[in-house]
Amino acid sequence: MKKIGKLLIMSAAVSGLSSCGSSDSPKEFSLSFASDSPTSLTVGETAKISVNLVNGETSDLRFVVDDPLIGSIDREGNLTALRNGVVNVKVIPSGHEDLSISRYIDVNSRSGITIAFTQSVTSAAVGETVSFHAEVRGDSSNSGVGYLLNNYALASISDEGEVHIVQKGVEEKLIVTAYSKANPDVSVDVTVHLTGENPSDGIEKVHGYSLIFQDDFRGERLNTNNWEYMIGDGGNNKGWGNEELEFYRKENIKLVDGQMVITAKYCDSNKNSGQNYSSGRIRSHRKVAYTYGRVEARIACPFGNGLWPAFWMLPDPEGLAAYGSWPNSGEIDIMEAKGRVKYSIDSTLHDADRNGNHIYQFGTNVFPVGQDISQFHDYAVEWDENEFRWYVDGSNEPFHRCNADTKPWGIKTGTGEFPAPFNKPFHILFNMAVGGNYDGYRVPDEDEVPAQMKVAYVKWYQK
Repeated sequence: MKKIGKLLIMSAAVSGLSSCGSSDSPKEFSLSFASDSPTSLTVGETAKISVNLVNGETSDLRFVVDDPLIGSIDREGNLTALRNGVVNVKVIPSGHEDLSISRYIDVNSRSGITIAFTQSVTSAAVGETVSFHAEVRGDSSNSGVGYLLNNYALASISDEGEVHIVQKGVEEKLIVTAYSKANPDVSVDVTVHLTGENPSDGIEKVHGYSLIFQDDFRGERLNTNNWEYMIGDGGNNKGWGNEELEFYRKENIKLVDGQMVITAKYCDSNKNSGQNYSSGRIRSHRKVAYTYGRVEARIACPFGNGLWPAFWMLPDPEGLAAYGSWPNSGEIDIMEAKGRVKYSIDSTLHDADRNGNHIYQFGTNVFPVGQDISQFHDYAVEWDENEFRWYVDGSNEPFHRCNADTKPWGIKTGTGEFPAPFNKPFHILFNMAVGGNYDGYRVPDEDEVPAQMKVAYVKWYQK
């Protein structure tokens, strides 16, 4: 098993001299990780976090982890690896809390696992139920198989792989994924071509829009037929154009209990381009992208200075080719929250004026008394040729509106006429930034990370 490396943060020692005039020798407290304490584990493995302790009691030590989705630890220091990623283990001595020690531990996926379909179909009709079955090899834990669909607006799937087709949708195809529960990165796909007629009723509708795409974030694997992980700190555009402080990593995004969880936390800056925080960011670029409709997600955001969860949209390549780079090609911010501001969220439409200067239209939703960003809310934008409307929690009245009459968006000379640039396909993004210019370059207090942004579903409707 390859070890990615380790970071060991000092042993701790303190001297306590005896009272004046005493001949007693100085007493020294020290705490450090033992040589056999692990620096990496494999998912499912449990190991003891061993320490060297001088002039102290092991019963006075407290063991904590920064990310319970990656690893859990008991009072005796036994660490169990739950999911792949990086977990920080901190050992806190009672009475000497300032001499705590911590270590980053890499958790690696199980290896040697393969999966293949033993039963599948490549075509199905609306109203039909078809069966899929896959088998995993090389999994000594016998964790089993999970099944996913790329679009739950078109069909449902059971734990046993029974798929019922509801509609054929826009693309008239469905992708069925089987994955190993022991290592969700091991998967196999089948594309099913859909036939028949779309039903005249029974399809979910909102404000006259019909559901065409839905991802419920089921199972234990992000469906990469819909989403692309974005990795890094922005590269040549470090800070992603906003002077953000995080390094985006795949393992900071987990699917747990029907939710996508994006965790922002401290990280080993030596492995993250000098950034002190890691977080997660995904996009549906070239995978789920349409022009116009209602786009909605159910999201809970964390409290904390400098935390910046966002649900937004950028143009797919067709829009970039037509209108050029940001801001000329546009940006649609459906929901942005400042973790410091607990009782409101923002929405923004970005583009450029006729001289190519960045302009934006900005709106704010203030929650009723008793509600805040930490609770799940439904955030949506309705995007038509001549108007944008933003909603929260299924309201019939938008809290923000932009249209040709009241708040027209600008056009850069030579790129086309209104409603450009918002007449091309856009894709969806979810991320949680840390720091940056959105809330005045604030950073989280030490006890405000790790922090989690949770997404229960995302839907796209069209007329």
